[in-house]
Order: sequence, then C-alpha cells, then structure tokens
Amino acid sequence: MKHLVKCASCGARRVPHPEEIRNLRLFAGLTQREMADYLGVKSSYVAYLENGRRFPSGAVILRYRKVERMVMSKAKRIMASETREVQRRGSGRRRANGLATGFSAAGR
Repeated sequence: MKHLVKCASCGARRVPHPEEIRNLRLFAGLTQREMADYLGVKSSYVAYLENGRRFPSGAVILRYRKVERMVMSKAKRIMASETREVQRRGSGRRRANGLATGFSAAGR
C-alpha cells in the first residue's frame, strides 16, 4: 500500500474523482472493458465509477494508481522522444524561415 495517494492534511486515502477515472481512461485510449481488465473488475463497474454511482475499494484504488503511473510514464517517454526529434531537426528550419528572430518576410 505504499503507492496509495493520501490526503496531506488528514492522511485518508484519496478516492479518484469520477471525472478523473474517465479522463485517464480516455487519455490512455482504453475502452471501459480494457480499463476493467486492468482494474480486475467488470466493465459495468467502470461505468458506475465514471458516473459516480459507486466508489472504488482500496484494492481498486491501488490498481487504478498503478494504471495511472503506467499511462503517465508512457506519456513522458513519448513526449521526451518527440522533444528530441524536434530538437534534432527543428533548429535549422526555424532560422531558415525567419522564426528564430521573430521577424517574417512580410513584416520587413
């Protein structure tokens, strides 16, 4: 339970907001069935969680945080890779069309 996110003021475990659950699932590109497989629950339960009709147990919260870390780790790797790619090929191109100095050919 070392990865359980807790409230800083009272120490209680923080239950993910229904919108947070849905946003993570959509950001990861998962269906409710795929998210249910990661959480070890039925897809109808994921729908209930996303609509706020049910609250996740401690075990489901732990599995949700694990999925959250996995998704965010993958997103960071993708962003780092894209940043390196832009740096690798972008610096010469910006100078060539005048964007490095902020001037354009039309404004001269």
